[in-house]
Amino acid sequence: MDTKLPQCQKCNTGVLLPLSDYGREGASVHYKAWVCSNPECDYHLRIDNGEISFGKALEPYAPREARPSPKSSWGRDESSFNR
Repeated sequence: MDTKLPQCQKCNTGVLLPLSDYGREGASVHYKAWVCSNPECDYHLRIDNGEISFGKALEPYAPREARPSPKSSWGRDESSFNR
């Protein structure tokens, strides 16, 4: 299957890349946002609760701090169990 991504209408250089997320109940939400692949173009749009927003300023990406491994109710580290 050959998928062609739409060209960015703002810069006419990049293509719009689809981004997905998870909803409040944990269900996947495909194509929640689109962002231009051209790093010099800041065009993006997103869908939140049925409303489309675009062109708002993007904030720089800041990775979250590492979180400790989850502990079970017995106080053992569950990340080492075979799943």
